[in-house]
Amino acid sequence: MQLLNIKQDYLYIIKGFDRYKGSKIDHHEILTLIGKNSSEKYNITALEAMKKAAEYLNKDEMLELFRFFVFSAIISHGDLHAKNISLIYKSSAPDERDMTLAPYYDISTIKFYKDTSEHDIGMAVRNKNTNIKREDLIWLADKFDIDEEVGKSVIEEIGLKFLNTFENYIDLLPGKIKALKIITNRFGYSKPFEETLRKYYKQRVLYLKKYMQVEVKEDEKSIWE
Repeated sequence: MQLLNIKQDYLYIIKGFDRYKGSKIDHHEILTLIGKNSSEKYNITALEAMKKAAEYLNKDEMLELFRFFVFSAIISHGDLHAKNISLIYKSSAPDERDMTLAPYYDISTIKFYKDTSEHDIGMAVRNKNTNIKREDLIWLADKFDIDEEVGKSVIEEIGLKFLNTFENYIDLLPGKIKALKIITNRFGYSKPFEETLRKYYKQRVLYLKKYMQVEVKEDEKSIWE
């Protein structure tokens, strides 16, 4: 990962998983499998993506994909679209036809970037891109025969892990990264990256409590410490 300073704002570049030493790893984006072009990538819903994936994946892999949608809603993965989920062949054999989930990529929250805080998730869940509720995700799970209690446990597990570990990541950042001035609106107003991250964390704490019914209880804190 490389940070670049461009007119006092910053961006990061991450190398894609599908390129290695000049070779391209064959993969199929969900958007392509559905038969849509790039202009439609934000119009594909989570339900449509999982329906298409279900044609290729087994039950355990579908649960893994559901977990990814839960994670994305929790961190506010607003740039999740149908080109950001892919399938790859299970082996490099020429006659291989079975596919599995590709490694996840382009995973980040855009909640604290300037002019990008509108959506909590790029692919709509139950016709919503914001304020995704626990019952919305359970509705999605039910469409693929994922038991309700399993769905709830996934939400609880991922939600609590976020609540109990994210601030630790902020604390571990080098001082020069914490101090970076991040532009937070179209007028050029900026604040230290650490302050931006902590504000984001507080917002997600409130979101998890209100919409996901996930919060840290006093007797649970020691589990994560």
